[in-house]
Amino acid sequence: MTYYNAMDRERPYERNTYISDVGAAANPMQHQTEALKARIFEGVNVTEFGFMGKGKGNREQFTPESFGKRERQDMRELLEYNKVTATTHASPGAGPLSGFSNRGFDDGQREDTLNEINKAIHFASEASTGGAIVVHTGEWQRPISESFGKKGFRGYPDEEKRASILLADKRTGEFITDIRKDEILYEPEYETDKNGNWVDINGKVIPRDASVERLFQRVPKWNPDGTDFKVKSVEWPELERRAEEWNKEHPDEKRTPAEMFARIRLENQILQAKGSSLFHAQYYEQHKEKRDAAMKALKIYEQIEKTTDEKEKWRLKQQIDNLYGGVGEIIRRVVPADAKYPTEYLKKMIKEEEDSMRFIHESSASADAQAKQLQEKLKNLATIEDVGITRTTDTIARAAVYAMEQTRKHPEIQEPLFVAPEAYDPKLYGTHPEEIRKIITDSRKQMTKELMGPRYNYSKEKANETAKKHIKATFDIGHINEWRRYFERKPGESLEQLDKRFNKWAVKQAKDLAKDGIIGHIHVSDNFGFSDEHLTPGDGNAPIKEFVEEMKKAGLKKFLVETGSFNPTTALSDTWSFLGSPVYSIHVPGVPHTWTDIRHSYFGRTAKPYYIVGEFGKTISDDYAGGPFWTGMPLE
Repeated sequence: MTYYNAMDRERPYERNTYISDVGAAANPMQHQTEALKARIFEGVNVTEFGFMGKGKGNREQFTPESFGKRERQDMRELLEYNKVTATTHASPGAGPLSGFSNRGFDDGQREDTLNEINKAIHFASEASTGGAIVVHTGEWQRPISESFGKKGFRGYPDEEKRASILLADKRTGEFITDIRKDEILYEPEYETDKNGNWVDINGKVIPRDASVERLFQRVPKWNPDGTDFKVKSVEWPELERRAEEWNKEHPDEKRTPAEMFARIRLENQILQAKGSSLFHAQYYEQHKEKRDAAMKALKIYEQIEKTTDEKEKWRLKQQIDNLYGGVGEIIRRVVPADAKYPTEYLKKMIKEEEDSMRFIHESSASADAQAKQLQEKLKNLATIEDVGITRTTDTIARAAVYAMEQTRKHPEIQEPLFVAPEAYDPKLYGTHPEEIRKIITDSRKQMTKELMGPRYNYSKEKANETAKKHIKATFDIGHINEWRRYFERKPGESLEQLDKRFNKWAVKQAKDLAKDGIIGHIHVSDNFGFSDEHLTPGDGNAPIKEFVEEMKKAGLKKFLVETGSFNPTTALSDTWSFLGSPVYSIHVPGVPHTWTDIRHSYFGRTAKPYYIVGEFGKTISDDYAGGPFWTGMPLE
């Protein structure tokens, strides 16, 4: 083969990138064995298996479990024969690692997600050469401005004033309330002493951090003119002030303005429940006294009626007003006029009083139960991040332990298997570089804790190192580029200046994560900052060249092009060209060809190639002239 440029002979491309460094993921819409062959024909040294299916696979959507032992062996041998490395991508539809659902965090759903990841790990241990098991992070909804507003990001205009915020029960994961920042909240005004402290009905001080039970001994202020209790409105700035004041006094038990909001709302609901219980309970003793008096009178009159001569019983009707306990007047008022004997009136009265007591039992007791339930929610109120992050990191840590065990089971794997969370949708938690850092760091801590436990009994140092080996992030510059749409423009800033500033930010984020050992796997895709279209690198506006350069400096040398629906057979060669390859044509004796000719000849196909590149070309005999794919291949 003749090279037209001296740099074509496996020399560094512009920005120190080699063809061998840049591969492409296998088309996840194809049978993965055929998709792997297609990538080998293109001359890749690096590829990645992918699966679009979840649960039980089908012909349109494969899962890792769609491929049995023989096919997995075929894949492994194809990789080994052609000196290609392959990582694995779990199903993008596996679900949030946290188990996030429309009602809260569902541990059953989280277990299903873990199962999908473990399927990919098991597949990778038998079919791939090891390395990354990519899983998407898209954990729960959160306002962009709430976390990153001060850093120049907004989900939409005035998001910081109108955003919705979720809070959850840290025990169960259930959503407790959905708060809108522009909602006006009302709360009772409480009696205070001269120092502004709350007081109870006896004038004793109730601290701000008192127990829930003690807080409900506060005394609302009575408004005699309106014959009601005084209330006041509470808006978001006031909640921010209260949160700041609380956090200064309680640095180990900080609260957000959203938590302050939710506490007031829950306290109002508890007050209502307790008030309902007290309202009904106040009449309970009256009904009980009447019932008890009527039962005593019934015993007396049952004896009287039993011993009275039948001819004289009519006289008993005249004694209704003189029944025991003064209940005769009540009986006359509430019973039908045709009742004949006092015992009949008394039995009816007893039933009515017991019905009233039963109503109080049910209504008051249920109100007390509701108040107690709300009090428990108030005690366990937490931000959605505090509730969700523990579940996310637990899922990753458990998957990483499984990856560790599968690595041990398969010593033939070239690189240890590791779980590689990848940012996906900026609208969801886990997709900003700072969130990626926290997820990886906390997941490693969780795995370290597990490895130091009785099952493995690792030392802390060994557990830490093992966790770092089996948990690393996947960084896709195209996914991070989607944050461009939320990047706020400064006053007087041109679009060109905005783009330049965003590119600098994105590359710096990647550089910092790589420097700190967070990144272990790299995807390269492109878009215009609106959606994850997986354009061919160079066809969008992601800062890919700068990104690749920084990753190379950080020691990360393998780059996977993530193709989309429209470029599965063209993206790789176009990426090679975009990253600076001076190869503009290849000469086969007597027949000059261009990249386009080569690509249209065999890229993305599974039929025998007309032109061979990469390590695969070295295994084919010089007189290769057609026939079966493996003609000329050595048996060993």
